[in-house]
Amino acid sequence: MQILILFKMKVTTKTWLNMKRIFYFISILAVLFTACDKNELPKFDDADAFVKFDVTSASFDEDEGIVTIPVSLASLNGISDTVSYTVTDGKAVLDSNYKLVDPNATLSFDAEHRVRNIEIEIVDKPGLYTGDLDFSITLTQSSVTIGAQNTCKVTINDLDHPLTPILGAYTANGDSYFGGASQWDIVVKKDASDVHKVWFENLVLNGTSEDVFGIVNDEMSEIQIPVKQVIATSSSYPLIRLEGYYGPDGATKIPQGGHITVTIAADKQSMTIQDEFGSEVYSDAAGTSSLGWYNIFKAGTVLTKK
Repeated sequence: MQILILFKMKVTTKTWLNMKRIFYFISILAVLFTACDKNELPKFDDADAFVKFDVTSASFDEDEGIVTIPVSLASLNGISDTVSYTVTDGKAVLDSNYKLVDPNATLSFDAEHRVRNIEIEIVDKPGLYTGDLDFSITLTQSSVTIGAQNTCKVTINDLDHPLTPILGAYTANGDSYFGGASQWDIVVKKDASDVHKVWFENLVLNGTSEDVFGIVNDEMSEIQIPVKQVIATSSSYPLIRLEGYYGPDGATKIPQGGHITVTIAADKQSMTIQDEFGSEVYSDAAGTSSLGWYNIFKAGTVLTKK
């Protein structure tokens, strides 16, 4: 019934002109939309397939045995391909510090296996300190494009470092002049080359963005942390340094060339910072004009190994 009524409408000259205008406008829109349809969205097809490492670096402890490093082939339909790889020694030597589980050094991909793992056997040498070792794996041959992530650097973490008993994560408990009793996390890390040096991560609560180092004595009973190290950086201040006062009373500031003393318990499960220590802010890059402290702790802060 509605269709009949519409056709029986009286069409005046004015109505006809309006209808022509509407028809003209709709025609223009149709042309515009047709033109837009020609800008098709880009499509990914197997001509664009590529192979890559999922990660560009990996780290494993020396006692982990056989480890895996994933490689992915990005393909719309899951094409089949064989990818070759090679290894390049760094400080680690093939067949001495690590071995290829697959001597052919190839990976096979298909629609059901779009991710494959390179398997490496880490050769453990317990009791022998070698330092951390490294080598690289590179994707070398494939019928598809080899992606930008074509190399993975592998680090073998030596577990026989002389300072291993004191390395690791600690819970710190100290008394701040500003915040009172405080608890926070500190990590003691080995140096990359010096077996007498350790690095403290987050030494000063709410006043640290940089690690600071300390020197461990031969008996592994004491660490000396030099003052004047940059312990934090800020766009608001030109210099923030680790500073301290000799304990236990904090009456004398530790001078240039001096150090904060940390004593290590005999069982290596805890440490005690014997001096006051904190992050001091300066208004000049030379460190001659102090603005105060981000935080400073009294002597006697105890670090307990987790």
